Order: sequence, then structure tokens, then C-alpha cells
Amino acid sequence: MADQITHRGQADRAAALVETRAAAMVCKLPTNYFAGRAGGGVGVEDSRERQREEFDQNIQQIRTGAHLGWLIHLAHIYFALYSEVDRKLSPRARIATWQAALEALAAALSRNDLPSFADVMALTVNHHHYDWWHAAVAGLNERYLLGQGHSKLSDDFLKGMLAFDIANPVPFYKDSADRSLVHSWRTDLIEHRPELVRDAYLAVAHLRLLRNEQIVDGLTELLTEPVFEPYRRDVALDLLRQFPNADPFRLADLLDVVAKLPAAHNVFLQLAGPVISGHIAVDQRQRDLWLVTAYLVSPARFEDDVRQRAGAHPGLVFDLRDASGFANRGQPGEAALPLAAIEFMAQLTGSLFPETPFPPHGWSGDTNAWDRGHNGLAILAHEGPQVRKPALLPN
Repeated sequence: MADQITHRGQADRAAALVETRAAAMVCKLPTNYFAGRAGGGVGVEDSRERQREEFDQNIQQIRTGAHLGWLIHLAHIYFALYSEVDRKLSPRARIATWQAALEALAAALSRNDLPSFADVMALTVNHHHYDWWHAAVAGLNERYLLGQGHSKLSDDFLKGMLAFDIANPVPFYKDSADRSLVHSWRTDLIEHRPELVRDAYLAVAHLRLLRNEQIVDGLTELLTEPVFEPYRRDVALDLLRQFPNADPFRLADLLDVVAKLPAAHNVFLQLAGPVISGHIAVDQRQRDLWLVTAYLVSPARFEDDVRQRAGAHPGLVFDLRDASGFANRGQPGEAALPLAAIEFMAQLTGSLFPETPFPPHGWSGDTNAWDRGHNGLAILAHEGPQVRKPALLPN
């Protein structure tokens, strides 16, 4: 600290050093830096007026969807992608002051450079896109609001917009919270063209899983939305087959789906066998998830594997608890485990962890010492948190 003070004092005493220090501390601002800012340059109202003049000057190009710059600008206002736009207003209300703006967005679909599905996917793989594609989405919205539907629009283009939309959701404000906007055209396609939507979402999900990403666009919709239920078994099994070592969170989503689908169990067990035996190499965390799910599907077949792995890694009992539906003191669903399996899980946990008293103070998480002890095992015994089952909980 003393050296630093000395150095500053020397700069104050030596003219040459003062000049050097001053030059190093100066940052030249770009030309017109203060334009449009408070206290100088063009004011906000003047800036808006200038925009209106430019809009009027280019009205013919804008009206026909030919002016790319204005299409981008209008789409950003329409979807409130600018921070200063009022997100509580409807998209149409936001651009109401711009004459022919809705006409321009609808005309965006008449451009001869509309993106193909391949165009969208080529950029989506790296989380990129062209800003003007938001104008195409807005144009689709307006087309559907006018009752024109998707007639005369190619499946390839619609599939591309579906992929773009699921990978680049538009936020909107509702009930004091930010949500993702589900466009009317997307809802219509989900209802009337579910196979097209499925293929688009699956393609995006495949890209994300291929890169082992944790956030997999489209996967949640495929695994949860009722319209995709007829395809869910094949989708989940196919993705498990291709990506047995996926990110643990997404792998758990896929495994949870197949565990709840009895029609998927036989094929799943064929996939799980080589993973658990080590013939298909996966990380240890992923192998544990496969093992736990396989045990829930076929307890007798994988009981020894679970016992062996839990002996080396006692934390496996929490994967068993969570996957079986007992997490957070819950109860299993319709596909409840047989009593013998519940008893095995309770005995296994009781043999691995000692009796632990209830914590006198607060704690975090659900894998602490008390959760590991016998009191926490009452959940697995299916008797509630206050009941003891000594016969099932050996010391």
C-alpha cells in the first residue's frame, strides 16, 4: 500500500508523469455519443419523430415486407423484445401507432427468402438465428388472427418456424410473471398437425442431446403434452437408445417416462441390460439412474445389482426414494411397488445408515443425516413420517 501511495505522489510531482497518467485515464467517446441522451443531442420525442419520418419515407417497401430493417424493428416492438416497450400491452397494441405495421408483418410471409427447416436447424445447433425471423413469426400470428390459417405455406417452412419458436421462445407478461408465449398458429398446428410439430421438436431436442446440453428445447413438450401421448413411448425409447449418457437431469426425465409406461418396459429392459453391465459405457451418475429405473421396472432381476452398488455408494438409496415416488414424503402413484420391493429398500437403507435423531435446528436439502436414518425410512415403509417399523429397519 505504501508503494502505491509513493507512486501516486511521484506522478503529482513530475510533469512528465502527470501527462502520462492523464493520457492513460482518458477515454475518447464515439462521435454523437450524447445524441438522444438527456442533456444534449436529439431528445426522445425528436428521435421518435425522426423514426416516423423514416417510416413514411420507406412506407412502400415496408408495406410489402421488402424492408428488412423495418421488419426487424417492428417485430421487436410487436413481441416486446426491446426493454423499453410496454410488455403488458398486446402485440397489436404495441405497434398501433405505426400505420401499416401489421400489413408489413403479414407481408413478411411473401418474401422469397423465407427460411427453410434446414436453414433454421443450421443456426439452431449453435443457438443462433436471424433477427428478422421474428417478423415471420409475427406474420404467422397475424395470418391466423385473420383466419387465413397455414394454407399456401409449405410444411418445410412451418416446420422451420416451429423449430425456431421452440428454441427462441418469446416472453410475455401475465399475472405479474414472465412466461413464454404460445402463438395461435403453433396451437393450431399442435391440434391439427401433431406429427409435424413432433418432428420439429424432436429434431431440436436431438441437436441439444447430441451436444450433451442440460437445457433441451422441445423435450419437455414431447414428454408431457397430452397431444404427444401416442408417440411418447417411441420418442422416449429412441432417445434413450441414442443418448444413454445424456445429461443426468434430462436422462432422468426420459427414464421417468418409460418407468410409467408399461408398454415400454420390455424394450427398456433390453436397453438397460448392457448399460448396467458395462457393455455400453456411460458415466457413473448416469449408470446409477439406469440401474434405479431398471430396479423399479423389474425389482427381482436387479435387486443384487442395487445392493452391490448401494454398498459402494450409499447415496443410491436417495435415487431409489426419488424415482419410486417417495421423495419429499410423497406416496407412489398408480404403479406402486410391490411390498417386497418396498421392504427391500427399507432394509437396504437401514443397513447402510444408523439411527439418527431429529435435527434440533434447521437443515437444508433432503439427503442429510436424519433423512439417511431410520426416521426417514418410515416414508419407504409406506406408513408416514411418525411411524417406526423396527422389523424393516435393522441396525
